[in-house]
Parts: sequence; structure tokens; C-alpha cells
Amino acid sequence: MPEIILKRIKTLKKNYKFLVFFGITFIVGVVLGIITFKRGAGNEFFYETVFNYFYNIFSPSVNPLHVFFKRIFIDLGYIAVFFLLGLSIYAFPIEYIIVFYRGMVIGCVSCIFFSCYSFYGLFLFIAVTLPQNLIVFAGLACLGVLNFDVGMNKTCKKTVFMDYLINAAFGYVICIFGAIYEMALLLLIIRPLNFYL
Repeated sequence: MPEIILKRIKTLKKNYKFLVFFGITFIVGVVLGIITFKRGAGNEFFYETVFNYFYNIFSPSVNPLHVFFKRIFIDLGYIAVFFLLGLSIYAFPIEYIIVFYRGMVIGCVSCIFFSCYSFYGLFLFIAVTLPQNLIVFAGLACLGVLNFDVGMNKTCKKTVFMDYLINAAFGYVICIFGAIYEMALLLLIIRPLNFYL
């Protein structure tokens, strides 16, 4: 394994407590999203997002590559935000707020999946949406922790900025695996089953 990756894995192991706290923050967000979800008013955006998601997943007129590239561009936006926040250790807590909010959104969306599409929607959420979002969460959490470590151990400004860029690439690659997972299930299982059913 390349040294550049081993170094970051070692850093993540050293700072595992921050990763655990990221995980707890995300889980609390999901649980609160489920508990506080109310059908109807105020959630129109989430309903529309879920309906569009189902259309993109099941409609044969939508190219799976469109779903894939849309996903990686959304992930790139998250990476860019975490990259900018990572430039200052004082912005580190904001990353936890973003993760918490993302968790709440996932919790709300799970309720919409179930309320609109019953067990079929819940199955799709558990099999596709949740794992894909967990992978993206892992990429963001790793990026946040790696940047915090760089910020706490600054040496040369040139090498520090390069570390930030490499960390962003590291986190983004993890996020891309989430998009690959989603597209693989779409091509190998969901679309074929939808065609025959």
C-alpha cells in the first residue's frame, strides 16, 4: 500500500476518538430525524427529493451514469465545504454540525421512504440509500479528522496545504466508492428486477 495512504490510516487510528464522536453525532442525527419527522407541511422539499430519487432509480429513460455523476458532484460539494472548514481548526466543530444535520436529513428521508412506498421503500433505503450515505459519511469524517490533525501539527505552509489537498482527495475517493456502490446495485439488481417485475 502506498506510503501516502498508510500515513493517513495511521493518523486516523491515532485520532480514532474523533471518528467515534463523528459516528455518534451522525447516529444521533438519524435518530432525531426519525423521531421529529412530521408528515405533510414543512417537508415538501424532502418529499420531492425522494420522488425524484425513485424516478431516477427506476425509470429506464434515466441513464445510470446520470445518477452516478450527479452523486459524485454532490459529494464534491461536501468535500469542498469540509476542505475549506479544515483550513482552520476553529471551524472543526462546524463539521460536526453538518454531519449531525445530514444525519437528521437521512432520518427524515427514511420515514418518507416508508410512508410513501411502504416496505419496498424501506428495503430500498436500507439496501441502497443508507449504505451509500454511510460511505459518504466515512469520507467526510476521515477528511475532517485528517485536516484537524494537520492543523494541530503545522510545519511548513507549502507542505501543509499539500496535505490538505491530499486529505481532500483521500476523502473524495471514499465518497466515490459510495457512488460506485449505488450504481452497481442499480445496474446489477434494481434495474433488472424492475424490468422483469
